[in-house]
Amino acid sequence: ADTDAKEPEVTLTRRASITQRTGEAWPGVALTLSTSRPSATTTAPVVRPLTVDFYVPPKPTGLAGQMSMRSAGGNAKARAEFQADEKVQRHRRNQLAAAPRAVAQAQATLERTAFEASFTVPGRVDVADTGEAKRVELSKEVIKPKLNVRTVPRRASIAYLYANLTLPKDAPYLAGQVALFRANTFVGNGRLPNLAPGAEHELGFGRDSSVTVKYDILGEKRGESGIISSSTTDERNYRITVTNQHARPIEVLVIDQMPVSLNEDITVELTGKSPDEKNFEGKRGVLAWRFDLKPDAERKVTFGYNLAWPADKRITYRHSSR
Repeated sequence: ADTDAKEPEVTLTRRASITQRTGEAWPGVALTLSTSRPSATTTAPVVRPLTVDFYVPPKPTGLAGQMSMRSAGGNAKARAEFQADEKVQRHRRNQLAAAPRAVAQAQATLERTAFEASFTVPGRVDVADTGEAKRVELSKEVIKPKLNVRTVPRRASIAYLYANLTLPKDAPYLAGQVALFRANTFVGNGRLPNLAPGAEHELGFGRDSSVTVKYDILGEKRGESGIISSSTTDERNYRITVTNQHARPIEVLVIDQMPVSLNEDITVELTGKSPDEKNFEGKRGVLAWRFDLKPDAERKVTFGYNLAWPADKRITYRHSSR
């Protein structure tokens, strides 16, 4: 990512790494790499009928013996799966032990059909059977990204630079590791999922030190309400301050959260500045504010929430994946 240019650019370079341990060297081969995946399944999963019936408890006779047999069978299966996994991991370690040899990069020719794409590597290549990597460059695209800064100050008062990319429509991108550079400086590794041609995707390019974030707890107060203390209340208020020290404006995305009630007797009321999204990325209770911040400008987001529940009950907070 060239973020210092007047118009930022992201150069997306697709490479392939070929290794083989067949016991037969491949000297001077014509190499074509395809986006098809023959090792993956070729048909959709089968959906089997789902039935529901009344539960019938098992007979107590011989239950201990049955449980012992099931446990033994399960342990044997687990040991077999563990040994198989160890064998796979050992093979991978042996592959990584072979030091890769530096080779010249040559860009491939793309041939696309309706359902897949193939990259023909120019010339002839040698692929040894020792597991050493042969690396080839398949394509290089320059993309005009949309830059933004994302922060989750409840977890860390840090701003992260993101680049929103619209991928070229030439070929799909397979899942794999991404080496990330910003202004020719390595900032870390990420991963790409499987992406269709023309898809949109965001890549994080590490910490943006020119955007500062401050998270303040304005108040946390628990009390009681009602004539005879019929309910307990919990009031919390926060303030998020974002400052742009860039010489250019930047789009900012601030993410926080509020509890989600799973019981009608527990009420949650949002206070302060309403977010632009209340269920960000489809996650309940995750709040998001979006705004543009001019150079040397500062923006404050003040919000909170009030909880109320019956005084004779206790509540608990749990994090969920949805």
